[in-house]
Amino acid sequence: MLRTDKDIIELLDGRHIYYKDLLSKIATYLYVETSHETSTNNWTTYFDEIEDYFGLEQGFIDKDIANDIEGTLYKEFENQIAEIEVYYNDGFDGSEVDRYFDVTLYEDFCEGFVEDDQSIIENQRR
Repeated sequence: MLRTDKDIIELLDGRHIYYKDLLSKIATYLYVETSHETSTNNWTTYFDEIEDYFGLEQGFIDKDIANDIEGTLYKEFENQIAEIEVYYNDGFDGSEVDRYFDVTLYEDFCEGFVEDDQSIIENQRR
């Protein structure tokens, strides 16, 4: 369902949030989660995890909302995001439902990145 920035979303606990603000919060969550959790520069976060965390109805994130979240991530973290893969399988064909964001950050923005980190200089004398 297409939404506008000023649409008001009701959370499961009865609170309300503007759609634009919700997108920003989800984008920030995805960025921080990836930066904090990864040791290789990418991290997968499932839609249902986001829906649970933000108190959203299960299935709230559809293809349109996923695209809006992706756009917000690129807009708000354009210098940190290397790539985003949005995988959306709604299971209508009888297969398992599988919906997630796979976010890849540039190495310098991954707090735990250790694998071939180009910003680390090893065995150098000062």
